Amino acid sequence: MERLPAPTGADGPAGHCVETQHRDAGFGSVLIHTHILVKGAYSHSSPSPSNHVASGFSCDNPMPGKLPKLHFHRFDGDNPKLWISRCEDYFEMYSVDSSYWVHLALNQLDGPAACWSQSVAKRLKQSSWSEFSSMLLERFGRDQQESLIQQLYHIRQTTTIADYVERFSELVDQLIAYEHSIDPMYYTIRFIDGLRDDICSTVLMQRPSTLNTTCSLALLQEEVAIPVRQRDSHRPEQGFQWKAPPPIEDTAATPGAASGGQAAGPRLSGRQAHP
Repeated sequence: MERLPAPTGADGPAGHCVETQHRDAGFGSVLIHTHILVKGAYSHSSPSPSNHVASGFSCDNPMPGKLPKLHFHRFDGDNPKLWISRCEDYFEMYSVDSSYWVHLALNQLDGPAACWSQSVAKRLKQSSWSEFSSMLLERFGRDQQESLIQQLYHIRQTTTIADYVERFSELVDQLIAYEHSIDPMYYTIRFIDGLRDDICSTVLMQRPSTLNTTCSLALLQEEVAIPVRQRDSHRPEQGFQWKAPPPIEDTAATPGAASGGQAAGPRLSGRQAHP
């Protein structure tokens, strides 16, 4: 009996072509296109997860990827606390060596801050970032804090409650940056003192414990007070005011006055005329 030859790579079962190529070293990587499997075949390969995520961080490498270019804020003497905080965030995001922090910050000074840096240039050459920050706050933070405290004592509600809340909150946020240990009740009392008299008395009776609660009560009281004030504006003036009646004119003129002669004297009765 003659033995049939074994199927070659060109002739497979049922006439199908069987590829005998070896798999490349990169088999299993994620491809953009897909392959259609032969009927009855089963693929055990699965896409390998990517080592990079969309945020720019790598699972193997904790260092961030390319960050967008951020603007380095300049400083002219206003709000030094905020500027120092922004500088530190910038240096940490871009992994700037701490030995360059002071030199980079000095190149971002304008106006009064630039003049001040010239006067302390020798001290700043060998100073650390903490020393530079302390010197900057001592020069510009002291005046800023005193100005904020004075504004807090004189701030008053002049228009709406929403406008007053916005101005008051801005002052409080800046003061907290200088002093964290102030009792929050202090700001609550100062806020109530600056309210309009009719709203102040009503809010004070509620005895609010926090500044947020006080702001909410003031806003509600303003909504209630507006319709009442509109109704009162249409009412007549309260209180009785006596007005003198207009003079009564005598329309019955005498015959003498009507003819232009002398006014006639009083008429006498018959008995008085003839005694």
